[in-house]
Amino acid sequence: VMSLPASLDAMVFGGHEKDIKRRFTPNYVLATAQGNALSVWVLNPYKGELTEQKINMGPLVREYRCVAFSNDGEWLYAGTTSGECVIVHMKSLQLVHYMFIASNGVHSVCPLADGFCVGGGDGTVALYLGTGKECTQESKEYLEGAVTSLSVTDDEVELLCGTAAGYLYRARTRDLMELLIVESHQDAVGDIATERE
Repeated sequence: VMSLPASLDAMVFGGHEKDIKRRFTPNYVLATAQGNALSVWVLNPYKGELTEQKINMGPLVREYRCVAFSNDGEWLYAGTTSGECVIVHMKSLQLVHYMFIASNGVHSVCPLADGFCVGGGDGTVALYLGTGKECTQESKEYLEGAVTSLSVTDDEVELLCGTAAGYLYRARTRDLMELLIVESHQDAVGDIATERE
């Protein structure tokens, strides 16, 4: 029986696994980032089996720090320490696209219904629409401190952004117009989440 590595840089739950015809199965899927390896894990809850599938990154070698599945589970987004966002197609488990986002690495990725938002180490928050190679940057803003966490509201109208400088911002998803909500004098914002219905 396989088990997850003792040390991971990031892990995300992806719901139910899809078969080759993209139908849901009873198995669960999750993705992990450990150093320069991205893996997808499938858990069979009836047998208690956990199996690993390595993602084919081709010649690209990067260190990964965050991962997120698209809302439909067809894409996996991963942020690198060198500032790129990597896009993997889940059906083939292969790298399809990567693009430079921010200096000081990509610290957070948040999926949206029609794209994704990315938070960078230089304070960048960028909105991308589309999927795979077809994604395009729609807007970009800069916040105070590395953007350590992103969370979108259920209606996807607003995005919460936490930073290493201890700030919590609220931003509109359509144009990333931001408003400072809270300023912490204690420490960085490690992780944030919005309430889900």
